[in-house]
Amino acid sequence: MFDQWLSSPRQLRWAFLPVMLALSAALAWLGWRLLQQDRQLAVQRLVEQRETAADLAVAALDRRFAEVEDDLNRALVEGDLKRHPRAAEDSVSVEFLPRALRAWPPDRLTYYPEVPEAHEVSASLFAAADELEFHRGDHAGALERLRNLTRSGDPQIRAAALARTARNYLKRGDVQRAMQNYAQLRELGSVPIGGMPAALAADAGALALYEQQNDRSAIANAAAVLYRDANSGKWPIARAAYHDLAERALSHLPSCGDSNNTAPFGRGSETLAEPRPEGAVLPAVAYDNFCNLVLDGKEPFPRGLPLAEAVDWLYDRWKTGSAAAMTGGRTSIPTRSGPVLLIWRMSGGRLVLFAGGPQYVQNHWLKDLIPLLEARDATLALTGTDGRAVMGAVPDRGSRPAIRLASSTQLPWTVQVFNAGDGRAPGPIRLRGELLIAGIGLLVLVILTASWFIARAVTRELEVARLQSDFVSAVSHEFRTPLTTLYQLSELLKRGRVAAESDRQEYYELLYQESDRLRRLVESVLHFGRIESGKMQFRFETVDAAGLLTEAVTEFAQAQQPRAPRFEVETAADDTLIRADREALRCVLWNLFDNAVKYSPGCDTVWVGLARNGRQAQIAVRDRGMGIPRTEQRQIFDKFVRGAAARDNHIRGTGIGLATALQIVRAHGGDIAVESEPGAGSTFRVLLPLAERI
Repeated sequence: MFDQWLSSPRQLRWAFLPVMLALSAALAWLGWRLLQQDRQLAVQRLVEQRETAADLAVAALDRRFAEVEDDLNRALVEGDLKRHPRAAEDSVSVEFLPRALRAWPPDRLTYYPEVPEAHEVSASLFAAADELEFHRGDHAGALERLRNLTRSGDPQIRAAALARTARNYLKRGDVQRAMQNYAQLRELGSVPIGGMPAALAADAGALALYEQQNDRSAIANAAAVLYRDANSGKWPIARAAYHDLAERALSHLPSCGDSNNTAPFGRGSETLAEPRPEGAVLPAVAYDNFCNLVLDGKEPFPRGLPLAEAVDWLYDRWKTGSAAAMTGGRTSIPTRSGPVLLIWRMSGGRLVLFAGGPQYVQNHWLKDLIPLLEARDATLALTGTDGRAVMGAVPDRGSRPAIRLASSTQLPWTVQVFNAGDGRAPGPIRLRGELLIAGIGLLVLVILTASWFIARAVTRELEVARLQSDFVSAVSHEFRTPLTTLYQLSELLKRGRVAAESDRQEYYELLYQESDRLRRLVESVLHFGRIESGKMQFRFETVDAAGLLTEAVTEFAQAQQPRAPRFEVETAADDTLIRADREALRCVLWNLFDNAVKYSPGCDTVWVGLARNGRQAQIAVRDRGMGIPRTEQRQIFDKFVRGAAARDNHIRGTGIGLATALQIVRAHGGDIAVESEPGAGSTFRVLLPLAERI
């Protein structure tokens, strides 16, 4: 029973399919496990890369700190900051002394925590001029008393005289001369006057002059000049004086890139946003000058202001004797422009410090470190005590970072190292995984494809074996019928059991017909065998298709006596010549006639026609029989295949007739086509190329 079950193509296919699916599933599972192990290895490598990169980053940063601290220690010993200049762009070195404060380079700080009080000139020199100006309102007299003082060789006396002269000219309404005196006062630069450098006093005086004139455009430009000079770092200025000047200038200026009438301004670590008077808007030209000349079009705050705020923070702790400022230290101070790094050393009441802004750390400390991290597909983020990023950026999501806490590294930041990108495996590892997936998928596809072909081949072989078995059974049956008839008639004749001469003649006729039928069966099998083996030899000659068709119809009708079918033949009017093997083509026609008769039990008429179809001769054989379903019309030309109608109605046949006919016609360079509908009959058309006329 098991062998019989497996002998069925469909059952074998269903048995073969689960085996191949199980094999493919096992292969896919093994590939998935291998891929999982590869991914775990990739994740482990990423972790190792992060940890290595974090150690490298900590070592590199610690080495930078050590270099700066060595420079500061030498500066403490030698007492000269200039001999150890590590202050590049956006950085400054400062020395705190009990009664002084020195910076190198000197123009890096926007303001100083304290400025030593300068010796002011005696007020008695200007008593007479002040009396005339303030008490008598005699500005001309005051100017006359100040004329000689404006030519003094003492810069401080000259600066004080120029400031008073400009003020008196302004009160008289002589704006031009007042501006000339402010210009002369500005040339004195850092000469102290009223607690601030002469240049800044001149800028403030010019701004006051335009405020009195209510010239909005001139006010805005003068405010921009005052703000620029106050932040230039050219002249030492105390914190309080700087705040007063900057606040006064910003009251007339908008924030760069800010459409609101507010001005960001800071004192120490605070940030203020103070509303300006209504209408205090900078004209377009002055606004461009402010953004491009004052702030270089880049920085929302002057570059030296964060450094000044950081130095001011440490100075306050040094003055109060805070433990944070004793001996030395490292820290990072948050400012509006970003974190400022502070490193200091203290000895003998002197303190030296190095302050580096965010640009300095980025360009000089991290510049060499970033390529090392990129080589390991890693990125760096330095975070402060509040967890916010000081340098770099902390990704919103991704793999966990390698963390080095500030408490363990003695750095002012917590070092965090992340895998570059989205936290996935590096390119080569991802590529290996993708290749592995592609290889497994291709192998599974090959197995499934091969399984399909194998199943199809096995199924076809089993189907052919079944058809061959059916063919042997059909041929045996076809041979048995005429042989039985021959045996019975021969026995009757041999034993002399035929009474009348007429019966004897009828038996002879039957013997002839059955012998001819047996001959045709043998020839059809032999033709099929020769065609299958490729040993069929054709003898081509020029044949009149109409004559051959007529002969074949006549011979077939005579062979079917006494129940010969009725043929209606219609041939072309002119000669239709073809190159053909006469006997082979007659075999084709007999097969078509025989099928038309066998499959038309209710109609004894067969319609045969010959016509030209372009460069071809077309022979049509039509019947009004059972018809052939469309699904079987392709299969009936395969060897050993018989239609369902033939099997259901027990119609005799071997299943090789149409296959033999098709092979013979194709050997002639032609083809056979069929048109059929169940219950409406069938039409077979034989197309053969016409012979070339000489």
